[in-house]
Amino acid sequence: MKRVDAKQQLGALMVAMGITVSIVWALSSYAYGEKPSGGFSPTANRIVQARACS
Repeated sequence: MKRVDAKQQLGALMVAMGITVSIVWALSSYAYGEKPSGGFSPTANRIVQARACS
């Protein structure tokens, strides 16, 4: 096998870092989403409504 030169190693490292950052950026919206304007979160409201119908 041919050895990979420094330019290709740097390119691979930059691609890997870009993918990692984009995944973290996409997942951060779950942890730091917008706060509800008032009251409970939409998920909590759905749970309460589902239990009220039972």
